[in-house]
Amino acid sequence: MPSLVAAVTLPASEATFPPMYYDSPVNQMVLGIEVPSDDGLTAAITAGAPYFKVSAIDVSNWIVDPPVVRPPALPGGLPTKVTGVPLTAAPLAPTVPTRHLSAPVSNSNGINPLVVKQGQYARLWITADVPKGAALPPGAFTGTVVLKGKTTTKTVTLKGTYLGTVMGKVTVQPATVVPGQPVLVQVCDASGKPLSDPAVKVTIQGVPASALYYQFPTVGNRNLVVRAVRGALSETTQATVVVAGAPLAFRQSLTLPTVTTIPMLQVAAVAGQPYAATFTLGPTGGFRRVLA
Repeated sequence: MPSLVAAVTLPASEATFPPMYYDSPVNQMVLGIEVPSDDGLTAAITAGAPYFKVSAIDVSNWIVDPPVVRPPALPGGLPTKVTGVPLTAAPLAPTVPTRHLSAPVSNSNGINPLVVKQGQYARLWITADVPKGAALPPGAFTGTVVLKGKTTTKTVTLKGTYLGTVMGKVTVQPATVVPGQPVLVQVCDASGKPLSDPAVKVTIQGVPASALYYQFPTVGNRNLVVRAVRGALSETTQATVVVAGAPLAFRQSLTLPTVTTIPMLQVAAVAGQPYAATFTLGPTGGFRRVLA
C-alpha cells in the first residue's frame, strides 16, 4: 500500500529586486527550499505579470564535504628542554560536517513539472523587466509567484522599483533671461528630481554634467543638446533658453563719463600654476567683436 504524504503549505516570503530602468531585465533567485518529499514542482506568476516572469526552477543535490584531517596539536609548541614537560598530543575536537550544493542536475521553465526527490534543493528564479514604453509609472511595483507541487506550496511576494526613463525633463530656470543673466539648465530623472544616479552619464552640449549655469551676451534662442547614457540605454533631448530684452549692465568705473557694460563671468588658467585660475567680469572678446 503506498505511503500517504500530507500536503505542506510553507510560510510566505518576499524577494526584493534592485531598482531598474526600462529594457534592463534582472534575473534573481527568489526562493530556495529543501524538498520535503518526492514531488513535481511548477511555478506561476499570480500577480504582477508581465513585469515579473518565471525564468526557471532548478534542483541540486547536497554533497557532503570530506572531513578535514589535522595533525595532533602539541601543547605550548615548545620543545621539552625548554618547558621541562614531556610533549603529548592534545586531543582535537571533532570537525563539524559540512556540505555544499552541486551544480543544477535538472531544471524546468516552471510550466512543465520538475521531478524532484526528497532531500534535494530546489531554487526558483524570477526575471523582472519593464519594456520601453510600458504603461507602468515610475515607482514601486509588486507581484506574486507560487511554487507548487503535490505536497508543497510556497508563495513569494515580489517587489521592484521602476525608475522609468534614464532622463526625465530638462528644466531651464528662469525660462526667459536677458543678455548677461545667469540661467540654470538642470537634468531631472523620471520622477522630476535632479538626476543623481552615478551610473547615468549626462552631457550638456558635450560637457559632462547634469546641471550647468549659462550666460548669453546677445538676444535669441539657444538650443542645447542634452544626452544621458546608462549602459546600452541612450536618450537625447533638447533644451531651449530664450534670451530677450535689455541686457544686464554694470559700471566698470565710477569716473565720468558713465560707461556700462554687460557682466559676463569669465575664467582663465594662470600660466605656470596648474591649480590656480583668474575670474573677470565684463564683456567677452567675442561680444566686443559683435559690437564693433
